Amino acid sequence: MTAPRTCLFVATALVLAACGRGSGGGPSDAQISAARRAVPAGAKVFALYCSSCHGEHGDAPMAPAVLGEGALSRPGLDSVGGLQQYLKRSMPPGDDAGSLSDEQYRAVAEYLRRVQSTRR
Repeated sequence: MTAPRTCLFVATALVLAACGRGSGGGPSDAQISAARRAVPAGAKVFALYCSSCHGEHGDAPMAPAVLGEGALSRPGLDSVGGLQQYLKRSMPPGDDAGSLSDEQYRAVAEYLRRVQSTRR
């Protein structure tokens, strides 16, 4: 393969991997849909500010999993309030951390916890 073709192949593989859903550890489409209906403001915040790195199902390979098996299992992230505080301190990463409103952080924390609570 020539270098440009190899680069195209690798880039395509990376895009497909990023769009994929991991190994079944992420939430189902039904769980995502139920959480979107229950917490529409949080779903909107997640779509606008979080999914570009974490993916629609919160388990994209380019960022830590925020939904699915084992996600949000660290101490302090097991409640909406604790998760909201963590998000405000840490997200978006870098200099933008804390740049959303308290209402946006609360909404996305509620959305994430809702998805997690529907996992079986």
